[in-house]
Amino acid sequence: MIKKLTIFFLLCFLSSCSFVFDSIKVGPVAEPTYNVAVLLPLSGKYANVGESLLNTIHLAYSQNPNKYIVLKVYDTQNDSFSAKDIAQKILDDNNKAVIGPILGNESLQIAKILEKQDIPVFTFSNDISIINQVSNLYTLSLIPIMEIESSIDYASNNLKSKNFAVLVPNNKYGEVMMAGIKQSLEDRNLNLVRAVSYPTTTARLTPYLKKLLPKTELSKYEKISRQLNDRVEVLDKDGNAITKIPDANLDFDTLIIADFGPRVAVVASHLPSLGINPNSLKIIGLSNWDTPEISTNSLLQNAYFSTLNDFENTIFAKKYQEYYGKSPNLLDVAAYDSVITIMSLVYKDTDGNLVNNFTEDQITSIKLTGFAGKFIISKDHTSRRNFTIRQINNEKGGTVIIKENLNLDNFVKNYDYSHLLIEKVK
Repeated sequence: MIKKLTIFFLLCFLSSCSFVFDSIKVGPVAEPTYNVAVLLPLSGKYANVGESLLNTIHLAYSQNPNKYIVLKVYDTQNDSFSAKDIAQKILDDNNKAVIGPILGNESLQIAKILEKQDIPVFTFSNDISIINQVSNLYTLSLIPIMEIESSIDYASNNLKSKNFAVLVPNNKYGEVMMAGIKQSLEDRNLNLVRAVSYPTTTARLTPYLKKLLPKTELSKYEKISRQLNDRVEVLDKDGNAITKIPDANLDFDTLIIADFGPRVAVVASHLPSLGINPNSLKIIGLSNWDTPEISTNSLLQNAYFSTLNDFENTIFAKKYQEYYGKSPNLLDVAAYDSVITIMSLVYKDTDGNLVNNFTEDQITSIKLTGFAGKFIISKDHTSRRNFTIRQINNEKGGTVIIKENLNLDNFVKNYDYSHLLIEKVK
């Protein structure tokens, strides 16, 4: 079956002389249908991502067929992306909705062109800063700020956290995360003691991370650090020689590190040399911390993060594993749920008329069961889902589940994430 699907997509690719590929259909289509465009990078540097998502979309459609919908696949050709050309092709082919693309700037360009025609775009991007710029753009991707929010709630309610410090990378992602975290803490009457950003272009982060220290502790750190570097004997209050930076007296009890990948380990490695003892803090991270390079890091043991409920063991996940020989990822969740959403919005009414419910009121009122359980699309055009709190514990296999089924609707005021004030962290 896998070989047949691979050959099918390869033939579509080779025979296509424009952006559009053969449509995805399940069985004969004898009745009126609506076309839905699927925008993926099937060539260029992100082709592997596009092909993986196309696998998910094809399988999702075959498992949840709707004979009134035809999915038409277009290559966004990221290396030579032209929103104008692709949008025109979407209109020429009479598409009523769009699934994709994967990048935020591409999604925004496409949505702006299609906004006047009221064609909704369900992007795979999790960049919430683009959502409020047009009325027809939605995302079903996991939003990092929502993960952080559920962890903040757990820390506040279960760990009695009150005072928070935040570390974010110095880029657009960091700006969005900082804006969301600041809003989340304010709305919960929690204290943001200190916010620090750091560059992603260097591993020498001490000049930036030392800003986590209170002023008195920073002065003490700089004095002792200078003396140690000059090989000057440093004594503590009892007259004992100091050979390393002593633990600082911090004015926050919880540290949020809103980053991912190898940089998290790099950030953690700097903390002890600044007198910040990770074992004396509650540390909060993101779902993509569930990796060996982070879960085996001794400085991040006992850190908390939230992620979707165990989607890797769902029926569809097992089917995905059977077909493609690998486990799905979080982007596959967004791809599957986009298809499910589209399927639910087209049907025949009691009079036998084919109904296209691609309107904001309908999109934001449906309640569906997707890849990782139940979800809704909120008024701010992002999805709401259940979360599970995990804790890093290498002795118990990497991570352990602390609390399941945290539903954001139960304790969040449903802020409009798309209207967060984006500001640089100084």
